[in-house]
Amino acid sequence: MIAVGDMFDGMSRVKKQQAIYAPLMDKIASNAIHALSIKAFTDAEWKRERKFLLPS
Repeated sequence: MIAVGDMFDGMSRVKKQQAIYAPLMDKIASNAIHALSIKAFTDAEWKRERKFLLPS
């Protein structure tokens, strides 16, 4: 999952992941979601990093 938003501004990588995991915990606990890879960016980080993450 790639999440982009200014809500992540000033957050550590761990805090960003916790913000995404929190509303998904019921689905994870029930195994509706088995595994999840998270990349979270502010808008500025995404503008800088997306060229390295997305195929052209």
